[in-house]
Amino acid sequence: MGDIQEAQLRPLLEKYFGSLQAKNKQENFRDNSAEWISGKVDKDIYLAMENPKSTVNVGYK
Repeated sequence: MGDIQEAQLRPLLEKYFGSLQAKNKQENFRDNSAEWISGKVDKDIYLAMENPKSTVNVGYK
C-alpha cells in the first residue's frame, strides 16, 4: 500500500482492465431507495429465545 507513480500504474491497468471484454448494453437508472415514513413509529418486538445471550436495539431517524 502507498503512493504509486502513473508510469508504474499504467501497465498494470492495461494488463488487468484492458483484458476485460466490453458489452454493448444500455443501462438504465432505477431508484431502489426506501420511502420515508411521515410521523413517529414506535414498535416493540418481543421474541422468545431458547438461550438468551444478548439484547439488540435498533433505532431509525
